[in-house]
Amino acid sequence: MAINRNSVITRYPEFADIPAGEYFNAVIAQSNLMVSATAWGPLYNEGLMALTAHYLELGRSTRAGKAGAVSAERVGQLSTNYSTGTMTDAYDTTSYGQIFKNMRNGLPRVRIL
Repeated sequence: MAINRNSVITRYPEFADIPAGEYFNAVIAQSNLMVSATAWGPLYNEGLMALTAHYLELGRSTRAGKAGAVSAERVGQLSTNYSTGTMTDAYDTTSYGQIFKNMRNGLPRVRIL
């Protein structure tokens, strides 16, 4: 099953304020280039949605002038703190990227000859 804006919003409703259109579709397309259905198997859609959410959040934070790893996050009365420390992995900059990275790290390694 291919993902679309509706499936991303169902999984991550916090992005419902981002309108449907070229931007949302471009972020999904960008994510699709990074996630292989063959390698991810049954986790493909979840991985693709997590990476899409990561890119959407990066777009949101850079437009707001914020960057850095999420060092704290609260859902009730929404609060997010950004670390200014050195980043070793770009996926650590958002909680969605961390979800993607953890899922990716659990995939079986394929040896290419």
